[in-house]
Amino acid sequence: MKIKSFFAPNLVNALNIIETLYKKDAVIHSVTSVNQGVKVCVFIKKQKKDFDIQTEKISEKKKYFSLPLKHHAFDEVFIDRLVRATKNKSVKPNDDKLLSSALEELFRFKPIYPMTEKKVYVLTGNAGSGKTSVLKKMALLAQREKINPSILSLQPNHFDLENFSNEHTIPFQTITNLSQLNETVTLLRLQSDYILIDTPALNPFNKEDMFWLKTIKTQISDAEFILTMPAGVDDKEAIAQGALFNKNGCTLLIATQLDSHVKYSGLCQTLLHNQIQLSALCFSNNIFEPIIEATPQNLAKLFAPSTCISESQNERK
Repeated sequence: MKIKSFFAPNLVNALNIIETLYKKDAVIHSVTSVNQGVKVCVFIKKQKKDFDIQTEKISEKKKYFSLPLKHHAFDEVFIDRLVRATKNKSVKPNDDKLLSSALEELFRFKPIYPMTEKKVYVLTGNAGSGKTSVLKKMALLAQREKINPSILSLQPNHFDLENFSNEHTIPFQTITNLSQLNETVTLLRLQSDYILIDTPALNPFNKEDMFWLKTIKTQISDAEFILTMPAGVDDKEAIAQGALFNKNGCTLLIATQLDSHVKYSGLCQTLLHNQIQLSALCFSNNIFEPIIEATPQNLAKLFAPSTCISESQNERK
């Protein structure tokens, strides 16, 4: 219900106006004498027509969101949240914009690109999450942006990363004693504009691993910690992993292996249930394929079926 006020020379005139406009859908709330007449406040019942229109809009939005998301194992609860996030937006004329605006309402985004100097990033994740591949991509991107990167590995005998650094003339250093971390990073700041720190594979359910990660955070408190999480992770496991990494310092997330999985629900649930921001989208482990900037628009494109993408491209042509 909503309240409306009517002014008239007398009560009879006011009631006639209200009855003409709303018939039986108005209930008198109060009558007050005012200069030159009366003020009548009434409750207006929600008309069935308005209710039907709103129900129809919700139904249309559910169908619209269900089409691109059905391949990604999203449940009805998530789709309902998308609908509520766009309650003040119509489905037409721009459907692509509707999905991106819903994602913008639900998630937090903090792209790492465009890159800026004087940054320290710590990349972490569990085994096979693709963090080393992401680190290499970030290092190459920094070089292309004329920003001087350096790489610090916190695990011994990381020959793959060392060979990569030598091949691309990127300063590389390794330490295993965390007591040296603060001093090492301080010296690297004098030599480099952009410091990328690689960590061993960490199990978020192992207390020792999480304590180790928290210790790094206390050593370099101004560093930004990036969690790399592959697509295809089960919803509940993804939420739990995200919560533990977030609790121990990770505030950014880069989604990886998007080319080898079609179920992205776990990634989205992690963003939805944790104080963590999406920073980039990484499709292939090929280090020469750049990471994609994390924006609501790019995330919306990720969910769209290839047929829909090709149709929209044909329309633009």
